[in-house]
Amino acid sequence: MRARIRLGEFLQDHDPLRKGTIEATKFRTTLYAQKLQLTTEEYQKLEDHYRDAVDPMKIRYHDFNQDIENIFTLKDLEKNP
Repeated sequence: MRARIRLGEFLQDHDPLRKGTIEATKFRTTLYAQKLQLTTEEYQKLEDHYRDAVDPMKIRYHDFNQDIENIFTLKDLEKNP
């Protein structure tokens, strides 16, 4: 939240079909490129938490991004305050 980094746009670049999942290596690379330098264990925990059930080699970045966006504001708050 401090740096106000919105990761969704950077992660979407690796998902041309907008399925909401990307490869785990691209997920980690994107986070690192945005100066989110975590330990290997922290990256692994994130990947394990957001791993896709259908394809274990992919990460559900859309769910990850939604959780990050909740830091800034709640989705659809204007519809149901």
